[in-house]
Amino acid sequence: AGNPIHALGGVVAALDELSLPSNPPVGVTAARWGGGTSINAIPREAWVELDLRSESSGYLREAEAEVR
Repeated sequence: AGNPIHALGGVVAALDELSLPSNPPVGVTAARWGGGTSINAIPREAWVELDLRSESSGYLREAEAEVR
């Protein structure tokens, strides 16, 4: 099995490839991420908390669906 943090890095990088509206803009930020319990071991899991923002609630729902 690989390193979950490395796999999560690919997921976070893919956020830049999302096709999101620009007017009004939709922002998607990987605000916090982590995993594991020590610095010298491969973690068993990884997690990320995303911050999605927009002035349009409809666009926000679309962005959330695309991220999932």
